[in-house]
Amino acid sequence: MAYPRHIAVIPDGNRRFVRRKSLPFSRGHEAGAEKIRELIGWCAEYKIKELTIYALSTENYKNRSDSEMGLLFRLFERYFSEISDGGMISKKKIRANFIGRTELLPKKMQGMIADISRKTRKNKGMKVNFALMYDGKQEIIDAANRLKDRNMEINEKNIRKFLYLSDEPDLLIRTGQQRLSGFMLWQSSYTELVFLPDVLWPEFSKDNFIWCLEEFSRRKRNFGK
Repeated sequence: MAYPRHIAVIPDGNRRFVRRKSLPFSRGHEAGAEKIRELIGWCAEYKIKELTIYALSTENYKNRSDSEMGLLFRLFERYFSEISDGGMISKKKIRANFIGRTELLPKKMQGMIADISRKTRKNKGMKVNFALMYDGKQEIIDAANRLKDRNMEINEKNIRKFLYLSDEPDLLIRTGQQRLSGFMLWQSSYTELVFLPDVLWPEFSKDNFIWCLEEFSRRKRNFGK
């Protein structure tokens, strides 16, 4: 079976999960973070070379309450600390990368992700990109503005150089909904899309993951030809 080299994931449904289960609000995001840890392990097991996770959009940041964002930031800090200090990233020699307008994150988080990036940049394992304060339209605008500042021609080749991430995913998986929500708009031109609208992110299982890989292997990719 032909596996994708690069998988992108939109992990949607944490809040609906807790409403359905009548659980405390914080449990949804905690369960979602634990599922990301599991996903990284599955990708490593199946020799996936790169994984990109839509962890936080700028739209979510603007539209959610201060209390929810405070909870999310504390969870991110704990999660990144656990997976880097002797955890998943350290054990599996993963290269951690952070894309988006990360300068908008709290200072403590900025320092933490900079430290993780520095510690892991020479690792030879899977590359994991965490999209934080990310918006696909803004990514393209930022790339165009960088070209303008440098008096460079605005064309496809040059724009790709200045994207937050130039790598293009082979497979994009979304749970809970059937839309891209501004994620990797430039990079996903020829990406195979798999939507699991009836699966909320904390419910995403290894069987779901394997089914997505199998679905990818069944598709013929023509790349516009």
